[in-house]
Amino acid sequence: MRLKFFCVVCTVSLYAFCETDYDMLVDLQRAFDSDLSDEMVNIAIDEVEAMKEQLSYVAANPINVNMATRDELEALPFLNVTQVENLLEYIFYYGDLKSIYELSLIKGWDKSTLMMAAPFLTVKPVNKEHKFSFKDIGKYGKSSIYVRAGGALQKRKGYENGKYLGKPYSLITKFYFKHKDFSVGLLGSKSEGEPFDFKYNKGFDFYCGHIAFMNISKHFKGIYLGDYRMQFGQGLVFKSNSSFSSSAFYNSIIFSDNIKPSYSASETGYFRGLALSFGGKYFNFNLMTSHTQYNKNEGYHRTESDFEKRYMTPSYILGGNFSFFGRYYKVGLSGYYDFFDNAFNVGIDYRFRIKFFNFAGEVALDKNLKLATINSFSVFCNEKVSLIALFRYYPFGFETKFGNAYSRNSVTDETGFAIGVETSPFRNWKFSFLSDIFNISLPKYNVNKPSVGFSFNFKALYSPSENSSGLFKYNILSREKNFNSDAAVKQTGTYFKHSFSLNYNLIVKEIITLKSTISSSIYIFDSISNNRLVTYGYMLSFAGGWRCTDNIFSFMTGAAFFDIPEYDNRIYNYEPSVLYSYASEQYYGIGCRFFLVLKFIPVKGLNIEFKASDTYFLDRNVIGSGNEEIKGNHKTQLQGAVRYNF
Repeated sequence: MRLKFFCVVCTVSLYAFCETDYDMLVDLQRAFDSDLSDEMVNIAIDEVEAMKEQLSYVAANPINVNMATRDELEALPFLNVTQVENLLEYIFYYGDLKSIYELSLIKGWDKSTLMMAAPFLTVKPVNKEHKFSFKDIGKYGKSSIYVRAGGALQKRKGYENGKYLGKPYSLITKFYFKHKDFSVGLLGSKSEGEPFDFKYNKGFDFYCGHIAFMNISKHFKGIYLGDYRMQFGQGLVFKSNSSFSSSAFYNSIIFSDNIKPSYSASETGYFRGLALSFGGKYFNFNLMTSHTQYNKNEGYHRTESDFEKRYMTPSYILGGNFSFFGRYYKVGLSGYYDFFDNAFNVGIDYRFRIKFFNFAGEVALDKNLKLATINSFSVFCNEKVSLIALFRYYPFGFETKFGNAYSRNSVTDETGFAIGVETSPFRNWKFSFLSDIFNISLPKYNVNKPSVGFSFNFKALYSPSENSSGLFKYNILSREKNFNSDAAVKQTGTYFKHSFSLNYNLIVKEIITLKSTISSSIYIFDSISNNRLVTYGYMLSFAGGWRCTDNIFSFMTGAAFFDIPEYDNRIYNYEPSVLYSYASEQYYGIGCRFFLVLKFIPVKGLNIEFKASDTYFLDRNVIGSGNEEIKGNHKTQLQGAVRYNF
């Protein structure tokens, strides 16, 4: 299951800390981060940063509701398809909105939705004579320069033995200029241990850049040159990023069709070339060509062997998408051909709505003539109850280079059924349930036979006021795995992992923030010989923050104490970090961790941030393994970031 988050707490935090537009963009990140769960471990960190970057841009350039398209609204992770449809239907019958408060009259737009949407939406008269203008781009466009660096103080084995070719610090620099009709950006990045030179690299290890023109004319929607990301249908053929959702797991399987410039430091999932977008009242047509050389399973480039494996999977693709739509339906055709390995994918997707009922799906074919499909049914009766069910079938051998549809494992071998419910039966309460059962037809890593598994998630959110909230989460995951991996004939058993967490957030007088979390994990493994292994672990964390009333200076500090002797009981916990950086710490072992984050805004538009953290272990004298090994029982990390908007 992909990432899910509760945005009510996020938006409350946003309002509590924001006074100026640029301050709002800074605190938007922390507001969004404040309730991310450990499910984030399945999402690439750079994808989180890219998503937050996009939301920050939308917050700085709110969408005019009276001119918004369905895709623009569906790209906001806290809106479900029914809320979007009800908004468009309201405008169709009653005309343009006169005030942002008129949204409260639309069915399904409850108080929490309005709070979350407020920073991203605006209401203005419709400018039917909009024309692409370089003069307006120069006048209203916004620029940003961003630099972030960090690293660990303790020396790791890879630097001592000379295996790592670079220095022990990471570095990201980014520049972009944005306007609703134009965008240009350039990014360079290197991770810890990667060389910053001209022998192995051309300076940075990775570069990302683009030039994009949007809303060029009535039918010429955009041209994207350089690096871009896109998604169409339900993600079987084209989908660059993982999904984020606040309503059950709806946005994990219902996507808005779009092409967007890439701002991310992620070295996978992007296209590099040219994309053209055309459209009319009832159709959209997109063409793209791309040449990339990344391997989506590729990691760091720190050693000689890393560079030997680099650029081993090039692709030269030509593809596109055509969709035809009306008020309550959409049908699309997506496909591409890779000239390098003669591979292709082609898919047909659909969406339609009948009153409160929504149907969506996609069927895709690959070069092996394998058919995969994903289909969903959802009901959004009102703001009190929503339900969604999903079936997916990905046969063994199905190949998709650029797809990223909903799955527990991958889209190459999985059959599963998931059902989710979200309800708000009482004032200030919201409950969500998600159950998923899945089947793997062939042996996989660490399980030498066909296997089955299931998961169940429960969340309860209590928000008695705008300044306080409590969140309880319970998750059970059951799967099969080998329990005697060293034996000639491997045997399998079934494990159950129960995870619990309780979070409480409080804002005092709009300047003090308090957070606390209690998490625990119980791991039970049953082998076929009836031997049962039971282990457990727990983690306690506390954090507090303060900001001065003029918002020039703020800080947050916290501590975590953990007792998790076994790796199978590991616990993930969110931790605040510097701007556009995400920290989900993995706790395993016995020890404690402390952190401090400082933020300074000396002048409007300039943000200076610093983070220090230290983890102490009581059960070991060596941290990590291989080239990442550190001799000692503690690890200190420093990180700093500077951004200037103008």
